[in-house]
Amino acid sequence: MAMMTRFEPFREIARLQDEMARLIDERRFGAGESVGWTPACDIYEDEEAVSLRFDLAGVDSKDVDVRFENGVLTLKGVQCHIAYPERGRSPILPALPALAALAATEWDRGNEYFSPTSFQISNIHAGTGANNVIPGTMELLFNFRFSPESSRETLQARVHEVLDRHGLTYTLDWTLSGPPFSTPRGPLVDALSRAIEAETGVRPRLSTSGGTSDGRFLADVAREVVEFGPLNDSIHKLDERVRVSDLDRLTRFFEDAVRARLT
Repeated sequence: MAMMTRFEPFREIARLQDEMARLIDERRFGAGESVGWTPACDIYEDEEAVSLRFDLAGVDSKDVDVRFENGVLTLKGVQCHIAYPERGRSPILPALPALAALAATEWDRGNEYFSPTSFQISNIHAGTGANNVIPGTMELLFNFRFSPESSRETLQARVHEVLDRHGLTYTLDWTLSGPPFSTPRGPLVDALSRAIEAETGVRPRLSTSGGTSDGRFLADVAREVVEFGPLNDSIHKLDERVRVSDLDRLTRFFEDAVRARLT
């Protein structure tokens, strides 16, 4: 009796990949029994922080090497087959409590013109793409948008304190794209504010929210720096855009403000 079996090429490729990883692992370390390992994790939240607690049998956080280069946090472990965790060292799990502490930290409360300093993680990358390999490294890129209530030096010191408290071994290399700044309000701000109110009927409110200001390049040489542009409710989203009609109105705002300053 003949039988027909459905052929699934991608499942076969995955099986071959698992088999090759096992053979390579046995050649490097010798054959042994498969050891399953899934760390238990408790996640709980209160008014001050989100906390993660892991049971990491056989993993010591002091064995993890952490390195920053050009704003990139690189956590080092030892790559191995996921069935033999005792032969490697995950760079991810020991770092999670430190990252959670950084995310929960109140860096400052801002001031009249600046929002509180914000710590954000923009990129995390780890792994080979296979689901049966503990990665050897994890790279993480984070960003501070900070107010004048915190300095570069104080933020660096506080990050050191958090990483040290969690027993991580690391080096740090920071990149500063620009410090926070503000210039005194004067006739340029007043002229633009009047032009906006005359055109829209709305009195503008001074704010330093948003992305990094290119005005930082002029702040040290200009008496006043003011920026005004189209609505950015879609900024850096997949469908980032501006309305063409907003650009037409912007020209009138600027023309009226310049005319007021020159007359």
